[in-house]
Amino acid sequence: MTITHPELVAALVKPGATIAAEMTAAEADLWHGATGVAGETTEILEAVLAAELSDELLDMDNMLEELGDVEFYVEQVRQNLGINRADTLCLSDDAGATNLFDDAATLAVIGGHLLDLAKKVAIYKKPADLGAFTGTLARLEVAMGRMRKHTGYTRDESLTGNIAKLSVRYASLSYSNEAAQVRADKA
Repeated sequence: MTITHPELVAALVKPGATIAAEMTAAEADLWHGATGVAGETTEILEAVLAAELSDELLDMDNMLEELGDVEFYVEQVRQNLGINRADTLCLSDDAGATNLFDDAATLAVIGGHLLDLAKKVAIYKKPADLGAFTGTLARLEVAMGRMRKHTGYTRDESLTGNIAKLSVRYASLSYSNEAAQVRADKA
């Protein structure tokens, strides 16, 4: 039998309606958090790449914001899985930071790994492998530490910046699609 790739995809892709019907709220939350981590770590890599390609200085205000956004979504994933941050601080960083681009790329790759783990839970219905999630979050902590070394920001500074930004965006401290789209903090 000969089949084209588009035909293969049409035959094998899990239908969105099936995904929506089978997905639990907890699975959707996990997938949302992991998607957030993957997206924000990619934004860090994009900012680093843009600065390197243009020979301009890295936008440090943007880096602080993106580091805070990663922390937000990492915390969402930890809360969803019942993983304490202390459990993800088990790896040392003996190698230290290499260079900014390599460390940003590593961070984005780890963000992708986290998303893949969440996909297996939310889409394939595989039980959450807490060891794999904890290990991935531990590697993410190391990569975030390296990015903080490059930027000179502390974790507390990125958390404080994230709190300040999101307290403006969601003045009622309650999520709404409208507030997410309007982004009052960007006005």
